[in-house]
Amino acid sequence: MKKLATLAASLLATAVMSHAQLNPGDIAVVQINGNNPDFAYVVAVTTITAGTTISITDNEWVETTPGFNDLNEDERLFTFESLTVAGSVVALTNVPAFGTSAEEFYLLTNAPSTSQTAAEAGFLFAIKYGGAWAANQIPSTIPDLQVAVPGGDSITYTGILTGTRADILAAITNLVNWEASGSAQTEWDRGDFTITDAGLGALPPDISAPAFVTSAVGGAVTFTVSSTDPNNDSIFLSASNLPAGATFSSVSSNGTVSQDFSWPSATPVGVYTAEFYASSIDGETSTVTEITVFAPPTNVSFAAAADSVDEDVGTYLVTVTKSANSGNVSGEIGLSGTATNGAGQDYTIDTTNFTMNGATTSATFTITVENDAIEEGSEDIILTLVNVTGGNIVSPDTFTLTILDDDAPPSLLFISEVADPGDDASARFVELYNAGGTPIDLGAGGYYIARVVNAATSTNDVALTGVVAAASTYVVAQESAGFSAAYPSAAFDQIGSGLDGNGDDGYFLFIGGSSASGTLIDAYGEYGIRGTNSAWEYTDSRAVRTDTVTQASTTWIAAEWIIPASADTTNMTPGVHPDGALDDLTNVSFTAASDTVAEDVGTYQVTVFKSKAEGNVSGEIALGGDATEGVGADYTIDATNFTMNGATTSAVFTLTVNNDTNQEPAESIVLTLANVSGGTIAGPSVFTLTILPNDAPPPTVWINEINYDDVGADTNEYVEVAGPAGTDLSNYQVLLYDGPAGDIINTYDLSGLIDDEGCGFGAVAFPVSGAQNGTDGVALADVTGGTTTLVQFLSYEGTLTGTDGPANGVLSIDIGTQTPPDTLQLSGTGEAYADFMWSTNTASQGDLNIGQTIDPCGGGDTTLDEYDVSNFMLATGTVSVTIAVTSNNVPYSLIYSTNILTDPAPLGTGEADTADGDGGSITLEDTSPADSGRIYWIRSNNDVIIPF
Repeated sequence: MKKLATLAASLLATAVMSHAQLNPGDIAVVQINGNNPDFAYVVAVTTITAGTTISITDNEWVETTPGFNDLNEDERLFTFESLTVAGSVVALTNVPAFGTSAEEFYLLTNAPSTSQTAAEAGFLFAIKYGGAWAANQIPSTIPDLQVAVPGGDSITYTGILTGTRADILAAITNLVNWEASGSAQTEWDRGDFTITDAGLGALPPDISAPAFVTSAVGGAVTFTVSSTDPNNDSIFLSASNLPAGATFSSVSSNGTVSQDFSWPSATPVGVYTAEFYASSIDGETSTVTEITVFAPPTNVSFAAAADSVDEDVGTYLVTVTKSANSGNVSGEIGLSGTATNGAGQDYTIDTTNFTMNGATTSATFTITVENDAIEEGSEDIILTLVNVTGGNIVSPDTFTLTILDDDAPPSLLFISEVADPGDDASARFVELYNAGGTPIDLGAGGYYIARVVNAATSTNDVALTGVVAAASTYVVAQESAGFSAAYPSAAFDQIGSGLDGNGDDGYFLFIGGSSASGTLIDAYGEYGIRGTNSAWEYTDSRAVRTDTVTQASTTWIAAEWIIPASADTTNMTPGVHPDGALDDLTNVSFTAASDTVAEDVGTYQVTVFKSKAEGNVSGEIALGGDATEGVGADYTIDATNFTMNGATTSAVFTLTVNNDTNQEPAESIVLTLANVSGGTIAGPSVFTLTILPNDAPPPTVWINEINYDDVGADTNEYVEVAGPAGTDLSNYQVLLYDGPAGDIINTYDLSGLIDDEGCGFGAVAFPVSGAQNGTDGVALADVTGGTTTLVQFLSYEGTLTGTDGPANGVLSIDIGTQTPPDTLQLSGTGEAYADFMWSTNTASQGDLNIGQTIDPCGGGDTTLDEYDVSNFMLATGTVSVTIAVTSNNVPYSLIYSTNILTDPAPLGTGEADTADGDGGSITLEDTSPADSGRIYWIRSNNDVIIPF
């Protein structure tokens, strides 16, 4: 059975006007339901055009006066929102309240009045509910188009559904074809009528044009206006109130016609309303398009993001541009990078200030590069736009110029051994090796060894002074006496006080200066990382470069190093490289350093290998990476321990990858060899498995806010779309879905560009009608290239499955229930749909939401910039915290707990103080903490909790 459309019984504001005229008997009542909620069903006995409005009243008509009796009861308006074909049954959900007996119910084309004739009222049909008609209650214009039915909760027409117009009306007005249901309300379930002699009637053409269009001043605005006549009559398409310079040629054609609106240069700034008309012999239809012309911001940026030049380039020009050829812009260039600025250094720049006035759209800076003779790596000059007035800084806001060194590469000298013998801390040393064929003068080249202590909390730099012969080593000892006593047959080349790495400190080789000014050429360990439990830890042991390494590396590579589980001074080989004694070790490593798999791989096997068949080896696998391990997480592993006994040379671990539906970036599982006994950890000692997601990427454009339930009448319904600034929304549609059936109510073609409201993102709201209360859906679809692709399918107050359109067969995502006057909207911090959560908040139509922060630039939400704590955790006195904020009227609370095990998002905590932000700073206090040892948090308006 065809689903019956339920239409709001209110006069809806619309840009499309129709001039169809209804006659008596064109609409007839087929069911009455009383006893709250009251509603009725009517049948269209003729085809009714969209926008046709009728009046419904239960006021008493007095034929002899004539007119309605003092209008002391009720009157409602009902609009047919779409073309209603003859025979369709339509629900009237907003009708006058029915009494239990003796109620009149009239359908009219005009509003009721106490002084009008029956013809002036335009009676269509009348029904008496719960009693007989009085003689003067029947209008003279419809003596046969009325019926009196008994009272009850539900009175339903039960007669024929197929026949001529006269047959159908005769049956409906015959009391024998009506039946009362007793005390239970029912809905019309008999389907639509078939009226055998009903044609389309005299229907005017429809018309279609975008409701809203936006353009930057000077931009081109084009769109198509189209019309279709239901009777295939000749249509005349025309326009009025066009902006100056815009064109729209009047055209005519039978059945269907379209014409393009064109405004090649939209100017000046303002809002324009162009009206379009479609006329035929049966009437005229019109629609209005609102065109907004805005002044784009003046954007300031570099002409390019990066470039590279040889060290002997001489000079290089960098250009800054502004997007508008009017207005005054000034600013500065901030300098940074590894290259140094100044006479006699890496480069000089002619100025760091700029001004672009009037029609000037560019400013240039001249960089002079110093072609020195220092052997150094590539260096970067980074220019950054700062302190710009008169314009907005946009990307690229930094320019990086890479200077490629033209001197001999310093890659043949590298670290070949680091030592922390387990039996003698005074015997520590660092060994260098020259893999080249010519000597290297360390002093002339400005070489330094830097020991980085405890994740760069301090750095010990040692200037190197000697000469390293070709294919030879250079040993830097921590101290003279300890080294000589431990290695009587070896010699050191230099003392390096402070090079006493205790196994978790990194060593880094620089050229042309210390760690503060030189260029890094080789690394043992990771700069800024403490080595405890890392793959490169060498506590009570040593690390030796393999004999396959022939040049330095600025990053530590596990495969280049062999690190025994332990080593004493008797195991050290200062001054010897390559180290032949390593051949006798049983090495344990992964068979590969990395691999990549798809998320749906299922299982993947990782193999650990030992280099010798004999002997027993055991160890563990440490798990790391940004993928999470565990049931229901990203992956599981069958074991993390291994044993290889006797002739066994391999151990296999099985990873099971969870093929979830989360939209997420690639994730890595990092396995590291640890606690190995019976063998020496060798490279590769770390295996990285990268999982490539197979889920659809999150939408770049998304639904950001929905208003479907205003306080009182729903007159300002809208759907807001957000995304990157400049996105052309004419490639998208918004569709409203009816629940729970899942069919489409209305479709809206979007238009215009997303504006920039900060950080390159913005939001645009589009008015909609028909967004009903209760469970309904909203879909966003991409219509690029004529293909409609579902982007999102959301619903409120429950879920539904789409039955047509792009969401056909798709289960919606329930985003909650609106609590007016607040709207449903996204909040949180991020720059993609998946970063935010749905909640209710103060309406922000057409702007990024109040609780929404675009990372990293900020947005609609207030963030906590800093806070200071005094008298913290005292049993008496005052606990005070000062918060610097950036917005007004944002609430903050000082909350506390006395449970040291409480999660950073505590439940059941107490609240000591609360205040609204004032755009500057606020102070929250606990003036009399009753408990000692209270633990405090700050909670912001979107429930972000920040512990001290």
